[in-house]
Amino acid sequence: MKTGRRSLLILLWFNTIHDIKVLPEVTGYVRHDVRLPCDFIPGQNDSQFHTNGYAVHFLKSQDIKVPPEVTRYVGHDVTLPCHFIQGQNDSKITQVQWALKPPEGEEIIIIAFSSTYGVDVPETFLKGRVEIEEPSLIIRDVEKADAGSYTCSITTFPSGSFEGTTNLVVQEQMPVQMPMLPRMIAVGVFVLIVLTMFTTTYFIIARIRREASVKDSVYTDIVSPVMSD
Repeated sequence: MKTGRRSLLILLWFNTIHDIKVLPEVTGYVRHDVRLPCDFIPGQNDSQFHTNGYAVHFLKSQDIKVPPEVTRYVGHDVTLPCHFIQGQNDSKITQVQWALKPPEGEEIIIIAFSSTYGVDVPETFLKGRVEIEEPSLIIRDVEKADAGSYTCSITTFPSGSFEGTTNLVVQEQMPVQMPMLPRMIAVGVFVLIVLTMFTTTYFIIARIRREASVKDSVYTDIVSPVMSD
């Protein structure tokens, strides 16, 4: 009797229906973590896991893209790129602001654009040399004092504000570019080799002729007395 009851319990345990529980669809955002739940419900004597397909959709998240560092030379113009990446929400840019934090000193606002009030350029040492262009920053006639961290801040509706920072490195003198120098060196080496070959050939021929002339002179001196007798 005890044996039959134990068999009945084992049979009921093996008859448990196995299944796997997943979500039919998961939505994630670019550069964000995403978790795909998967719950296995064991049953009978089949302990293998079965996976179902997911329909995963990645939505492009809104962001601001700027280069980490830009290098320019004194006296040249420079553009600090700033691009707003639209996401699923078609946000409208309502304000763009550029601020500079010098290596030593406080952060200052150098230019701002508002879709309502237009462009405003505060009184700084950059006034007259900066302008905004969709919504990158252009600095004319770069000076050594222009070096520092430039932050592009974009305000959108209804997504809010985004910002990115670029470090501007200003160097005194542009390195001399000599793209023709390697070619000139190659041509000079080729000409030198050709001249060396011609010179060597000339001296070899001249030496052969000189030695032949000496032999002829010696032979003439030896043969002449014999002929006179």
